[in-house]
Amino acid sequence: MIKTTLLALVSIASTFFATAQNVKGDTAIVRKQYYTQRLTGTITLDGVPDEAAWNAVPWGGEFTQWQPHEGNAPSQPTSFKILYDEKFLYVAYRCHDSAPDSIVRRMDRRDRFPGDWVEINIDSYHDLRT
Repeated sequence: MIKTTLLALVSIASTFFATAQNVKGDTAIVRKQYYTQRLTGTITLDGVPDEAAWNAVPWGGEFTQWQPHEGNAPSQPTSFKILYDEKFLYVAYRCHDSAPDSIVRRMDRRDRFPGDWVEINIDSYHDLRT
């Protein structure tokens, strides 16, 4: 009896939390997918994704903010492309800014990121947490 009740409570709680993680306010958060391809050709690692090899995949984007206004559209658009080969993962970003002359380079202590930033997170364990 106690095991059955406990199992029912865990099941209800896990369903609640799984639903809560995918809902922001009254709207569901849609998980986006991006499909990439194997690199054909060469890429020069110079920060400019102008090689023909990048044309094999489309630009992804349409992000939502995490900070400071979680779930809102960003004030400036950012797009990306991803390619891979047998050894490396290649990521290109386009970070648009309507006032590029006002971009300021800042230094701060370790693990602090003042200003605008972009990152990529890879769930290498496929545990949907890391």
